[in-house]
Amino acid sequence: MKQAILYILCRFLYKPYTYSSDNNCSTLSIKFSDVALIKGTTFNLYKILYNEKNYYFREIKKHVCFSDFLKEILNDYFLFGNLSKKFYSQRDFIYSIFMRRNTLINIYNMGIVNDCNSRIYKFFKTHDFSIFDIEELSFLNLCDVLDLFQYLWGEVYLYRLNGGVKKNYYQTFNSSKSLATKKLADIIGIGNLIPNIRTIKLIIGNNIVKYGTLMDEAEGISPTKISIGDRKKFSPNFYRSCCSLNLLDALTNEKDHRPGNYFVNYKKGLIDTIVAFDNDAPLTFFLTPSINLVSYFNSSPFLTRNGLIKMNHIDCDIANSILNLTKKDVYSNFSNILSKKQICFLYIRIKHMKRAIMRTMKVKSNFLLKKSDWNYTMANEEISSGDNTYLWIFLYDNHNENDYSVSKYL
Repeated sequence: MKQAILYILCRFLYKPYTYSSDNNCSTLSIKFSDVALIKGTTFNLYKILYNEKNYYFREIKKHVCFSDFLKEILNDYFLFGNLSKKFYSQRDFIYSIFMRRNTLINIYNMGIVNDCNSRIYKFFKTHDFSIFDIEELSFLNLCDVLDLFQYLWGEVYLYRLNGGVKKNYYQTFNSSKSLATKKLADIIGIGNLIPNIRTIKLIIGNNIVKYGTLMDEAEGISPTKISIGDRKKFSPNFYRSCCSLNLLDALTNEKDHRPGNYFVNYKKGLIDTIVAFDNDAPLTFFLTPSINLVSYFNSSPFLTRNGLIKMNHIDCDIANSILNLTKKDVYSNFSNILSKKQICFLYIRIKHMKRAIMRTMKVKSNFLLKKSDWNYTMANEEISSGDNTYLWIFLYDNHNENDYSVSKYL
């Protein structure tokens, strides 16, 4: 039901900014061998090697009729998917099965793997090919078929989220969120928390042209690879970074910055900074006036019942940057990234954040801190407060990160 409501909102209300051409972006030309399709995520992306550096490219496809869209993403899969020869040899047969009306309808309505009532969830659990009316493909290696559907469900989900995009216009539902998150982080002085990202025209080989976003590789190590004990070796600046990310997420309505969606970097042997990626969760920049954010990992509400910011401290430079933002600043900076409705609600959230900062300053004398003021005493006070802050979640939360690997379903 939640997914159905979201799709309806995307079609009629929660539409992205309309891009009609890619003439204003830079062009990047690479060899075919320098591209690798990454499928183990919600939304597929490409790892790009350019000038001996790694980047991540997420394509912005045009919104066409679903059968044409399915043909296009199947073409990409067979081109970049690094498939077995036997599976690749059945390409034309797979196309013919997938283009049948019943199979098209079932794929369009496959849902997402995190929903136990969805077709794709049941297919991964039961391996029942009749769920998609593809029994003729049961002779294929099961791992290959699951890999194909692991790739498909994210692409179809993205297509559905772009339901409000006009035909033959670019599907910017996700890309606009990533670009706007980076823009806002830069404006309020915490651009170091978000990797650089921009739109490009990507030319692969001599004749493959794609349009999308290119993000710098996030430097650092995933917290999922750091033991709970070693996570406690952090600097006061890391505490500051956690608070800053929480504040940014409240402004953007980003609920998915869990430890699996950011890397951390060390300085002098201590965990010191955060670099957050996957800045395009479906509800980011949602049409809500509220800044009282609760993340998917069940962080504490951003505000108290009295409208005060629940965190004990925030950075004074960030606070001043927010307090100095004008309506003109907001509309001029985001006019070519977000829709008018999204900008309107972003400005409302900024106004609410200003009010919350001012109220909290009156109650907490040392609420605003300079970079040099953050210390372990303050961090320990937060950790022992009983709240599920971003710092506490990093240190102690035992949620399992989403595992989209095919081996999970075998």
